Amino acid sequence: MWFSTDRFTDKIPNIKKYCNLKKWWYLLEIWALEGKSAIEWVKNRDMKVTCVDPFILNPKWNFWTPQDVMDRFYNNIKDYEKNIELIKLKSFDYLISANYEKLKYDVIYVDWNHISKFCLQDMVLSWELLDKWWYMICDDYERANDKNYKERERPSTAIDSFIKIYQDEFDVVWKGNQVFLLKTK
Repeated sequence: MWFSTDRFTDKIPNIKKYCNLKKWWYLLEIWALEGKSAIEWVKNRDMKVTCVDPFILNPKWNFWTPQDVMDRFYNNIKDYEKNIELIKLKSFDYLISANYEKLKYDVIYVDWNHISKFCLQDMVLSWELLDKWWYMICDDYERANDKNYKERERPSTAIDSFIKIYQDEFDVVWKGNQVFLLKTK
């Protein structure tokens, strides 16, 4: 396995602290990149992870090609193929289809393209796929005060909007570099 970056391992302690990993069976991960987080989810657990990623990269990342990243994803997950499924679609397309099929997930891990309107879209469309008493984990909230990003490039803008609109349907379990929402309705 080879990863160009690891932006997930440092998040595991909070996930373990605030969410009961032992109960999870089906996890939806929006944006998979090289598969690091998907592998961490399934390591030592009998669970299934569905990763949705179109492998359309940010133009600022001119050091990678989409094919390079997808090849690394498949190479990295080869020991976990029975537990990790890749859906190579834009999240909008998959989430519309999944809602139509009435699919359900125990946990939805939203790690996105960072454009606020798409982050909000992912949260709203995936919310119906989440059963009551399960978690939505939203990544990259720490960008909230990062002046290197315009407000529309910050997931926190979408997360805060979602929290205001859907506030009666969940408990905020933790808010830090990620936000954990426990669906209650």
